[in-house]
Amino acid sequence: MKSPLLADCHIHAIAFDSEATRNYGNITSAGGMRKYSHSYIARYHGLNLKSPDFNELYFTNLDSQVKHSRAVKKGIVFGLDGIYDARGKLDRQRTCFMITNDYVYDMVKKKKNLRFAASINPLRKDALAELEKSIERKTALVKLLPNAQDFSPDNPKLKKFYRAIAAKKIPLLVHTGYEFALKSTNQSYGQPEKFRMALDEGVTLIAAHGGATGLVFVELFKKTLLDLVRRYPDFYLDISALSIATRTGIIPFLRSCPELKPRLLFGTDYPLPIHFYPFIFSLGLKKIAEIRKIGNYFDQYAAIMNELGLLPQKQYLKF
Repeated sequence: MKSPLLADCHIHAIAFDSEATRNYGNITSAGGMRKYSHSYIARYHGLNLKSPDFNELYFTNLDSQVKHSRAVKKGIVFGLDGIYDARGKLDRQRTCFMITNDYVYDMVKKKKNLRFAASINPLRKDALAELEKSIERKTALVKLLPNAQDFSPDNPKLKKFYRAIAAKKIPLLVHTGYEFALKSTNQSYGQPEKFRMALDEGVTLIAAHGGATGLVFVELFKKTLLDLVRRYPDFYLDISALSIATRTGIIPFLRSCPELKPRLLFGTDYPLPIHFYPFIFSLGLKKIAEIRKIGNYFDQYAAIMNELGLLPQKQYLKF
């Protein structure tokens, strides 16, 4: 597979619960992760969850995977901010999963192949200060997951935050569709139509997961996505998690629209597993067997996307 060197713009940090991670303010309460537990992730990536150094091993293994990838030159890693109340204060009772920017920054700053990215809930009282702090740390982007962070992306209160991001030319990566891996408060917050206000404020916006609804073949956002691409030159889509069966339904749409191709960015949703069974008929068992032999996680995913015609031919957005 001939592939350009790309940045993976969609990689999650992990913080297995320990005294050290709690000191960073991380929260991993029971039920915080629904489908993809730490134990499942650990087994998939060949890591020992019982190791006292599990968190460090996770980042070391990730760094090594990126280093030895033929498709990916850098990995952009982010955590997940929490839920905030009307006063902008962290609501610890309602926040069941949180990985702080301080933790992610400290874990990736010594890794040669990884870059720090921030997760900032715009409703937090110190959102602009946290943004400035993240910019000083050379954040590659800002990641939002409104479904789990309990805010609507079209809330007029967020305009000041969007303007600050636009002024600093920091890309904004926003989850699209339904969210099932984490406990969500309102699934409607993942509708791409709600991103229009951020784009109007000049934000360079990346819709995660190709804009998929996440409901298998029930794709509700195709007309909206096409309109956003046509209206906003700084609207992009990443191709993360498109091997997950619930998100494969968007693939025919992405393949059929030539004007979308230069708006596609590479992303995997690491550490979520790569699934092959959704492509048994489209790629065939022989090709799947060939791709499965590839030893590198990122190169496996790039190979699938390449066969589907969705692998970006260059880095369309610089990080």
